[in-house]
Amino acid sequence: MNGTDTTKQTIQEPDVNDSNRRHKDRQNLEVQVGLLADYQFYTGYSHNISTGGLFVGTHDILPVGSIFHVTFRIPGVDHVFSCEAEVRWSRTYDGGTTETVEPGMGIRFLDLSELEVGLINAFIIGQ
Repeated sequence: MNGTDTTKQTIQEPDVNDSNRRHKDRQNLEVQVGLLADYQFYTGYSHNISTGGLFVGTHDILPVGSIFHVTFRIPGVDHVFSCEAEVRWSRTYDGGTTETVEPGMGIRFLDLSELEVGLINAFIIGQ
């Protein structure tokens, strides 16, 4: 090798066509997120949120398509968000590159209540 960094970053994403593209506004949000999958509890930190889902920074990557339960809070909102979610894409990082790329998962909310959608929208608009 000619001194080039050979560290790999793996990204698993679904086919990107219009039906898979984001159509919702996103807002930066860094809060702890709890994930319950197959009777195991995982934690991570969100980076951004929309009414459709959020990115969870974590080294505990679940396979694309995994369904699990997620809980989180939004600062200033007196509500614990709790719903089923699906992993839409994931990104692992195996160290050593000069770029900072956080491992994690893009998740889609499956059953937010109308109240929760409204609370997230209000948070996004208010920021």
